Amino acid sequence: MLVAIEVKGQILQHLSYSTTFGTGISINEPSRTPISWQIMGNYYLSKHFSTGIGAGISGYEKVLVPVFAHVMFR
Repeated sequence: MLVAIEVKGQILQHLSYSTTFGTGISINEPSRTPISWQIMGNYYLSKHFSTGIGAGISGYEKVLVPVFAHVMFR
């Protein structure tokens, strides 16, 4: 990924959200510039652990709509 931007929202009690946007350089044929955008919602289980769900749009040769779950430790 060549360019990535991440924006985090305010934490409300135990909830927060974030979004990312990225693009890159195409390295194969047919040459098209890839782009992706994701938005995630997080619920903090404790000071260090959170879990959440997210969705996004990825475009390269086809447009994909990924839906995912994640767990994070910080």
